[in-house]
Amino acid sequence: MLSKILFINFGKFKFKEAEILFEEYLSRLKRYVKTEVKEIRIKKDEPQYMESVREKFLQAIKGSRIMIFSESANSVTSSGFAKLVENTEGILSVVVGTSWGYPGYILEKADYSLNFGKMTLPHELVRVLTAEQLYRAFTIIKGEGYHK
Repeated sequence: MLSKILFINFGKFKFKEAEILFEEYLSRLKRYVKTEVKEIRIKKDEPQYMESVREKFLQAIKGSRIMIFSESANSVTSSGFAKLVENTEGILSVVVGTSWGYPGYILEKADYSLNFGKMTLPHELVRVLTAEQLYRAFTIIKGEGYHK
């Protein structure tokens, strides 16, 4: 079982509403597992600036399993996601890319690549969806009534 979930974000939320929703699901998730949020600042949301944070990113993920999200990845049901969470040991680093996606050094490290459908979604909403689905996964694992 997971000992911790580490959310790695590139930059701060721009939309207060998305941040409020993320924080709500994060507080619910803390009932089940230790959580941490790391924001890695990039100078600009452009691909060439991602190289400058490579070492910070690699330090942050040390010793953890990496989960990323991509429209080209496999879809999974909420129940299937709960099984994946239940079978993952140690620390899970959840990495949401920038509006440009992920640089190669992150793609190479990914243990899990999932999607929320074939449409492209704003990365801030993916942060919210990820926190909600992790919370949902734990309620499924515990047999609680949130997931219907």
